[in-house]
Amino acid sequence: LCTSPAINAGTTVAYTTDILGNPHVGTVDMGAYEYQGTPYNYTTAIYVDESATGNNDGLSWTDAYTNLQDAIDNQCGGLEIWLAAGTYYPTKDHTGNSSAFNRYKNFHLATDMKIYGGFAGTETQLSARDAVTNITILSGDFNNDDVVTGSGSTLSITNHGGNVYHVLITANLTAAAVIDGFTIK
Repeated sequence: LCTSPAINAGTTVAYTTDILGNPHVGTVDMGAYEYQGTPYNYTTAIYVDESATGNNDGLSWTDAYTNLQDAIDNQCGGLEIWLAAGTYYPTKDHTGNSSAFNRYKNFHLATDMKIYGGFAGTETQLSARDAVTNITILSGDFNNDDVVTGSGSTLSITNHGGNVYHVLITANLTAAAVIDGFTIK
């Protein structure tokens, strides 16, 4: 588990691999297995900003992931995912296939994730976001060409043949899950 206190807590050994043949990464982990992922080192949240230009690792607004699904896939330790204003498109289908036809792509959320939109991209507290001003869109309109007219019983949407079938797919959510501060279209 990426939050295990055994990560990098071992002592130097003569062996270069763990019991499964995986290489030791950095400081040896305590125990028979070497964790092969990125250890948990996020302080507040995992950051996502489509216009970020940093390391694309989610550790800060500067180094935010530019793709929401990357943040979801690398979410570890139960932290919240914070998204800066912008429009985010799914990049994989529910099995993780990034080469899938666009209509099959979606954001696939795991159990009880907490995902918040509405950030300007500088906040350090959830209470500082303004989701009304900082519009954050999860969109399935890859061509950005839908035509929406009317409302209520006269609502009409045309030119949507290239859109995804489902913008969000979730699994095993409980009341602990949060999806807040988004326009989903």
